[in-house]
Amino acid sequence: MNKLISIIILVLISVSFLNAQPGKGYKTKKLKMQKAWIYDQLNLSDDQKTKIDEIRYNHQMAIVDLRAEQKKNRISQNQIWKNDELNKQEYLDLVTRGNEIHSELKMMRAEMMMNIREILTEEQREKWQEHVIGNRIRGISREDGFERRQKRLREHW
Repeated sequence: MNKLISIIILVLISVSFLNAQPGKGYKTKKLKMQKAWIYDQLNLSDDQKTKIDEIRYNHQMAIVDLRAEQKKNRISQNQIWKNDELNKQEYLDLVTRGNEIHSELKMMRAEMMMNIREILTEEQREKWQEHVIGNRIRGISREDGFERRQKRLREHW
């Protein structure tokens, strides 16, 4: 009887831990929540919503190839790093290109944010700015995540 109760408790604890982890759709849910926040809290007109959707769509389409190149670049870096005969110049060239891609992505994001900002009224801009600054203070910005990953990589190596 004790064995059965122990197994049941163990299964319940395991299931609760699995449910607590962000799943595959975590980013999608987060983006939908951000979009809903922008629409609801800023009281956007239908025209503003349409323009913002178009800006976001164009941005997403523009970054697809860069993100693919970025991923390939990281894979190539790892492959060269694992090689017994490290080609220093080739590795440094890949690192340089990886930094260029990262900068391009940041610039494209900044441009998207400025384009959205131009659509907003002054009152909407103030609310949006508070929201963006609040996210950065809480450590939600993409740049912070990139810097944390870089720090972990430096500590690992």
